[in-house]
Amino acid sequence: IQDQTLAQAYDSQFNQMWGGHFSTNKTATTVNSFTVNGTPIQVYFSPLDGASSQLTNLVNSANHELYFGIYEFTTSNVANAMQAKYTGGITGFGVMDQFSTTGSNTPYLTLNQATVLGPANLKIYTGSAIYHNKMICADPNNPNSDPQVGCGSYNWTTTGSVVSDENFMVIHDATVAN
Repeated sequence: IQDQTLAQAYDSQFNQMWGGHFSTNKTATTVNSFTVNGTPIQVYFSPLDGASSQLTNLVNSANHELYFGIYEFTTSNVANAMQAKYTGGITGFGVMDQFSTTGSNTPYLTLNQATVLGPANLKIYTGSAIYHNKMICADPNNPNSDPQVGCGSYNWTTTGSVVSDENFMVIHDATVAN
């Protein structure tokens, strides 16, 4: 993405951290919405910009399809929103790293039920490396339904939401989503 205003938002975050201000010691972003060549884009920096709420909003925007690929996923509110969409009839597929399936990981258990995604639509990466992606795509095959892509460094975890310095970008574009 080539846009000076959007780049300045990232620059501002970097400069705060370069100055020794991390996590909740930074100031919240004052501008989250941008238009780049006619494409609406939002950028959220955790922990102060509500990345988890914005991810949930993206999930709730899906009307037909919802696809995701994630390394670390422990936030129940996002999993519950996904479960509601999938049981409501939208198409869903996901990939999770095996790291997100250990213990009593609620999102994995929520989405792996046979009535939600099940093993046919939820693949667990078990390779020798890690599946280190953080992406979600809503309605890529339905250009009239506000197709969106969510991406960035934001881990879908409590730590990613309230402690870590992460970024979450939402791109509203049918071509990018497809």
